[in-house]
Amino acid sequence: MRKIPDNFACFYAAEISVALYFLHTQGIIHRDLKLRNVFLSADGHIKVSDYGLSKELEEEVMFCQGIVEQKLGQHFDLPPSAVAALHRFLCSDPKKRLGCGEDIHEGYRQLQKHQFFKEIDWKLLEKCEMTPPFKPKIKNSRDIRYFNPKYTKQPPRLTMDNPATIAQINQNDFRGFEFTELEQMES
Repeated sequence: MRKIPDNFACFYAAEISVALYFLHTQGIIHRDLKLRNVFLSADGHIKVSDYGLSKELEEEVMFCQGIVEQKLGQHFDLPPSAVAALHRFLCSDPKKRLGCGEDIHEGYRQLQKHQFFKEIDWKLLEKCEMTPPFKPKIKNSRDIRYFNPKYTKQPPRLTMDNPATIAQINQNDFRGFEFTELEQMES
């Protein structure tokens, strides 16, 4: 298995953190964040997708527990600052969890100051002006060479959301996103 360079991991973790911070400031929590819902754009920046399980922040937040906490750093070749950040991200006590401060903004400031993110210029990153460590070489809009063939060989399947569920969601919360149901309804 190939190792992702530390600077790549730091950059992409920071971009995901910026995306989650933005969602949290809008009162939205992404409850299905996993690798298949994080994409790399043609310009090398992270895009978070699949808000189907997003919930309002007031609802109960469920956290995954039991994730390799004792073995963290033993099975992966990680620098000490990355191991420390992961331990803090996975901490079951929200008061000690990295990114969870007295309020959303304090948690974000704590995260920005963590040693793992010392090379990140957060102001540039938030404006997508920080140069990504990798920019995919895309030939055209149908170039799928970076996708796992396991997925690209599957026949396409359209999954429709329940219109009643969509109608209950304030689509204005997603203005400025690359795709929203509101844009679909207006076209």
